[in-house]
Amino acid sequence: MDSMALSSTRPPTSPSTPPPRLSINRLMALYPRERLQVHPLRWSDRQLDLIGCRIHGHDETAHGAGTHESTVTTQTTEATSCRPDPYTRFLADRLSRSFDGHGSLLADTVLNLIWPIEGQTLVNLNQSRALYFAQQPRASLPFCRVSVSVPGPDPEIISLACVDYHDTLHMRQKYFRPSSRSYKTDFPAWWRSGILYARHIPKKPEKDPVLVALIVALAQHEHRQAAVQPPPPDSSFTVRVLVFGDGWPKPIHVYVACVQARFLDKLDFPSREPAVDSGLDIDHWRIAAEPFQTLPYRVSRVLRPGHYQGTHTGSLGEAWGRAREKRKQEGDGTLDEHGSATKKKKR
Repeated sequence: MDSMALSSTRPPTSPSTPPPRLSINRLMALYPRERLQVHPLRWSDRQLDLIGCRIHGHDETAHGAGTHESTVTTQTTEATSCRPDPYTRFLADRLSRSFDGHGSLLADTVLNLIWPIEGQTLVNLNQSRALYFAQQPRASLPFCRVSVSVPGPDPEIISLACVDYHDTLHMRQKYFRPSSRSYKTDFPAWWRSGILYARHIPKKPEKDPVLVALIVALAQHEHRQAAVQPPPPDSSFTVRVLVFGDGWPKPIHVYVACVQARFLDKLDFPSREPAVDSGLDIDHWRIAAEPFQTLPYRVSRVLRPGHYQGTHTGSLGEAWGRAREKRKQEGDGTLDEHGSATKKKKR
């Protein structure tokens, strides 16, 4: 995608500086150096600032509404009811080496991380979602999908998009690096591409812009699959991403976002002035791999919806639930899954 260079106003230099409430096109005019339409592999934290994206880090042991006593009890139960040693050795071995781009190895590891969430699991390898801008696909982002159907009075499907941080580095390398043949035929170009690649490696891997682009692409897909088009402007789409991070053994990163339709509209209609509160807040948990015995419990605890109380995801989800209930009462009818009320006809 080509960027629009219209003026030379400097962009905000601090991540804490909120971008102005302007359309994407106006932002592109004011900040031409921050090329908002380029491929997400070329994004930096500046692009995230301008579109109003914020990543909030949380302690993996923090419970939304749980007490300290219940937390200690849960941790004690986890330590005394761990799976046998073979499973512990499996995670210790798998998280201490590369997946080498094999989605089956990644998916198998995820299944061994989330087994405490009892339910039927479904794995879809080699998935991809397109990132849209101005209602046109701009880039395709690969991932592995793992879903768990949780039974109960309120059955729920916990769906995870799973990726490996080293795979994103490999994607960048393939994007910036020309073929190995150019090493001999055009060494200066090959050298410059290496410098460009190094510049786009994120300084903070846990805030990799590619992960944000994947979250947006997943939400855009749900938005387009909505039963009612367009969905209500205050509707939202919950997205979960699990990332095997940088390091040995690999830490686990969990990202959860309640992506609002008004944020997606901002990207679909770049000439429109965005609605109030049209930013994107992403909750992030970094989960240390060790001790391996309790790792599945710690990962599963973060993935459960009850863990999000007091987070941005929980607050948006509660607000969306209240708005959905209000529409149901006003419509005196039924709601689809995205909260659109259908009034009953009076005879």
